[in-house]
Amino acid sequence: MLPAQARIVAATHRDLEQRIGLGQFREDLYYRLNVFPLQVPPLRQRGEDILQLAEHALQRLEAQGLGRVRFGDGVQQALLHYRWPGNVRELQNLMERLLILHAGSIVRLADLPPKLRAGGDPGRESGMDEAALPEPVGIDAPEEGDQEGLHALMEAMTEPVLQPVLPEEGMDLRAYLEQIERSLIEQALQRSRHVIAHAAQHLGLRRTTLVEKIRKYGLGAEARE
Repeated sequence: MLPAQARIVAATHRDLEQRIGLGQFREDLYYRLNVFPLQVPPLRQRGEDILQLAEHALQRLEAQGLGRVRFGDGVQQALLHYRWPGNVRELQNLMERLLILHAGSIVRLADLPPKLRAGGDPGRESGMDEAALPEPVGIDAPEEGDQEGLHALMEAMTEPVLQPVLPEEGMDLRAYLEQIERSLIEQALQRSRHVIAHAAQHLGLRRTTLVEKIRKYGLGAEARE
């Protein structure tokens, strides 16, 4: 046995003391890890941080060449009033979706997913059932020059009344489409708890095809058969 020095940083959204009481977490492991605890409040309790994190996500995506959007009336209020059950990851995914759909234009309240709109419009009721929302759709990124594949991808990523906007400065189409594909694969893996076969079903892909794409984007650290 070789001695080694290590520093362990662990994070969870679970109440571990409650889990210990239920016999679902080892008490001795908890006290080994719980040397310097940091409590981070959920996103819904962080007020104006929500807007700063949204802006940071947009700046990061802009640096990748995906363009820029601006928020119209009511959008910031909706972001502040939404409960964000998916915390920062959900916020980042929303910013990416808005940029994909509205690059180079203004995002209006009507462009937000239905579950967020009530926060920006006091006249609407909140609490829409998330199960009623449409599932994300995943398709293969088309090869260069494949206009039919590009058309299918844009149809999958947009609502019937929305059209993607080409930024004035132009864009790298292949990188743009790969960013969409990678995001959808990440979401499918998260939803399926990183079980590849289940994620492939969410995306309408063969398992072997998804495995190739996971390798391509370097997403295989947690994926399992």
